[in-house]
Amino acid sequence: RGQAKAMLSASSIPAAIKYKNFISKYYAEITKQPKYERFADAPVYIVYSDSQEHPSCSSLNGGVSEERVLQNFKIAKNGIIILIFR
Repeated sequence: RGQAKAMLSASSIPAAIKYKNFISKYYAEITKQPKYERFADAPVYIVYSDSQEHPSCSSLNGGVSEERVLQNFKIAKNGIIILIFR
């Protein structure tokens, strides 16, 4: 009870980055409330194939590699992972 994971599929890298920024900002705000503070450590990860025209995926995940992101998400009790569907 009180545990969940979610996967969000975005249609493009720019859209996924916007989702990540919005969700991270929302998490930071809502987890200040006593009711939701237990979710403050829930990760919001983003995974996509790096390209030169967008920030690297690891830079948006606090320097964590894609492989480690997937491992951490698997272990986490709560969290969101954002993927790109093309």
